[in-house]
Amino acid sequence: MIRYLMLALLATSLWACGNNEAEELKALEENVMAVHDEVMPKMGTISALNDSLKQLYTAHKLDSVAIDSVMLATIDGHIQALSQADEAMMQWMRNYEKPGEDMPAEEKRTYLEAEQEKINEVRDEMLTAIAEAEAFLAKEKGSDDETME
Repeated sequence: MIRYLMLALLATSLWACGNNEAEELKALEENVMAVHDEVMPKMGTISALNDSLKQLYTAHKLDSVAIDSVMLATIDGHIQALSQADEAMMQWMRNYEKPGEDMPAEEKRTYLEAEQEKINEVRDEMLTAIAEAEAFLAKEKGSDDETME
């Protein structure tokens, strides 16, 4: 009788460990997708900033009196950073595959941890490019307002 009780206790503890592991993996997958969901809406911001920067670039380039190559290079640098951030998100989305139920737990954990790191890098790249472009455009708008006064 004690033997059966011990087997039942062992089976229950093994089931509980497996259940905990499944919950941890689910939480890890949810964290990966939460970062994606946090920054995905910012793709529109990237596009809008890119458009504004391209218009500014064109305006500076057409100004034959005061073509400022440093300004054009700065604008182009922001355009490139935004484009790279956009492409990083697109690439991550193309390459991400939801782990299958049949994937071994340790392999799933390794995969999700790597994806967490990748999407965190994408998030950081996007947020940095956006913040720097917004700051640049705000500064430019401020200097344009000053020259108009």
